[in-house]
Amino acid sequence: MRQIIEGILFDTEKATEISKDWEGYSNDFHHWCETLYLTPRGRWFLACKGGAMSRHALKSADGWTGSSYIKPIAPSEALAWLEKAGDLNAALTHFGTQIEEA
Repeated sequence: MRQIIEGILFDTEKATEISKDWEGYSNDFHHWCETLYLTPRGRWFLACKGGAMSRHALKSADGWTGSSYIKPIAPSEALAWLEKAGDLNAALTHFGTQIEEA
């Protein structure tokens, strides 16, 4: 997936996939998938997609439709996303120095 956002080209083929979180299956209107990427220049983004009744649905003239898009995020949002997704290894690998031990 490729998308230009504010003059910056985000490309899932050229970025490194860090982690993925999803729910449901692609033939389900409720399904969604989010994949966290890191570009070679250090920019974080999510590649998001989902069915017509998912968190990534878009309003259309006939109701709701599935969608796929790229969402740039800040490093702090990437860490929060990894925490919510439960990917301890990726969080420690990319943000280990920012994570405090109890």
